[in-house]
Amino acid sequence: MPAIPPINTTLNNPMQGNTQINKIDFHNLGTLVRKLRDAGGTHISIAEEINNTVLKDNNIKISSSGVWRWMKENIDDDKDYRSNDNQAINLYYETCKMLESVTKQIEIVESGIDVITKTMKKNEDVLTCTRHLKELQMSYEKLISNKQRMLNTIGELQERIYNYNNYTTIINTIFDFVEDKCGLTVKADIHK
Repeated sequence: MPAIPPINTTLNNPMQGNTQINKIDFHNLGTLVRKLRDAGGTHISIAEEINNTVLKDNNIKISSSGVWRWMKENIDDDKDYRSNDNQAINLYYETCKMLESVTKQIEIVESGIDVITKTMKKNEDVLTCTRHLKELQMSYEKLISNKQRMLNTIGELQERIYNYNNYTTIINTIFDFVEDKCGLTVKADIHK
């Protein structure tokens, strides 16, 4: 974990005139965000890390969208962590987290459907229960559709990551062979 900067505890929602200052700048967390990003963190994981460690005792929260906006404004787009392989890995992890959230929402909707169904069996306000049941079923269908879409995305990302890792292994093997057998030094920055 990188060194923790001093936290500004005077304000939770910093304002400078009529302009709101990003909490990352206000609380001197820019260096920490850069280090976590350079270590491969996503805007979601960086926000979680900062909220669970640095800001935990200060009753201050930084949103993942705030981290994303700060990174968009302050971090060079040409860095290695923006390469296709890391984008796929970051998108994979973020999609998995969204999938967990959707799965929890599905469980909540399912329990709501169960409650309404039990209420209808007791003949209590059937018209209202029917309306709520239809609303919950529509939400349920949308959530299931979102979950299926996320599962498809995760499968595609897993394939991209697998292919990238295989291509990297093949290229590194070729480079090693050329260096060993031909005595040539191959200059390439392929992850080992």
